Formats: sequence, structure tokens, C-alpha cells
Amino acid sequence: MSKMTRREFLLFSMSVLGASAFKFDLKAGSNPESLSIHVLTADPEGTYKMLVSRIAKEINFYTVFADSTTKEILKYRKTGFGRRAVVFARKLPKDEITNITVVKNGKIYDPRSSDFSEIYAKLLKEEKGSYLISIAIEDSRTSLSKRAVVEIEGKRVDEIELFGSKVRTINTPGGEMVLEVKNGKIAVKESACRHKICVRTGFISQSHEKIICIPNRTVISIEGNPLVDAITS
Repeated sequence: MSKMTRREFLLFSMSVLGASAFKFDLKAGSNPESLSIHVLTADPEGTYKMLVSRIAKEINFYTVFADSTTKEILKYRKTGFGRRAVVFARKLPKDEITNITVVKNGKIYDPRSSDFSEIYAKLLKEEKGSYLISIAIEDSRTSLSKRAVVEIEGKRVDEIELFGSKVRTINTPGGEMVLEVKNGKIAVKESACRHKICVRTGFISQSHEKIICIPNRTVISIEGNPLVDAITS
């Protein structure tokens, strides 16, 4: 079977999501807990600065690096006042089709919207990249619990406590996904989707992290136990 081209992948994603009906608006009552942006790129520093600049046009925020690995990949940190934006960066094992995904209230929005059209055009030129960057806008509310929340098409369908070791199977519009919980973390162990980006994302454990599967219309995120900013220099 031949590989799916970038255009075919985009058209497939849009048809599955029905995303052509959406236009993301940063100013439209943006609940800070419900906004996150995820990018696959070949140029992590340049793309990250473009993302920060674009978001700053609508939202006052400052950035916090999730861990030392993120700090090694990204050097620039936005300072200031406003909402807290946790930044997470990783290098994937191999190149993937570059793309940008915007998630609000659990729904995945059209990356071709004018809000991010400049960044999307840059990613089209890159074609492939191996760096995953996520920016999640948070608020000051906290939760004592720590669990994974599974949302399909913006609807919460499951909550999984992150203790012990367990395997959970969920049914999505694109097929089954097998989730694995281990040592306070969760990952997608198996998925019916074709490119398996959700599987290669690996384990997540912090309140800003998400696993996104576009073909399955599924977002897995960590709720509660917010990250303490220990990366300050």
C-alpha cells in the first residue's frame, strides 16, 4: 500500500473531523484550560517563536518550560504577566508530516484558519520534521487528583486514574485505541490509525501534556496535579 501524501492526509483529517465548519478564534471566550496548540516541525526554535508571537496578539501570557529536555530544544522564553503557558518539546524517533493542531474544549480545529495560516504555510514548506512542540494555556485553579481524561469529538468519554498498572481499551470513530497506565503515566499502546503518531508520542504525566489522534478524533490529557515551575534559568 502506498504512503498517504500530505494533501491526502490533510483532506482525510478534515473530512473525518468535519473541521471545515470551524474557524478557531483566540478571542472567542478562550478558557485558559481549554486552549492548546501542538506542532510537528523541522525548525523547533523558529516555529516556536512564531507560535508565541501569534498567541501574544490575543492573550497575555508568560511561558514555562516543562522540563530540562524542552529547555535544551527551545532557548527562547517569553516573560511578562497574564496566564501561564506551559511549553513541552520532544524530538521524535523519525520524521513525520509537519502539521499544526489547535485544540479547544477537546475539539480539534482547522489549522488552515487565518489565526495560524502563516505558521501553517511555513510547515507546508518544511514538509517533514521530527520535533513536537506543545503550548498549553493554563489558569490558576488546581486539582488534588491526577487522572487522564479522554475526549472524543470534544466530549469527555472516560476518566482514568493514574495509579498502578492497567490497560484500557476505548472505541473511537476510527477504531480501537489501547491505553496503558504505568508509574503515574499514560500512553497509547495500540491504535487503529495509520500513522501511529499518538503511539509514538509515548507516555505523558504532566497537567499540560496531551496525546492527539486526528483520525480517531481523540484527545487524551492530564488533569490535576499541575506542574510546578522548577525550570527557571
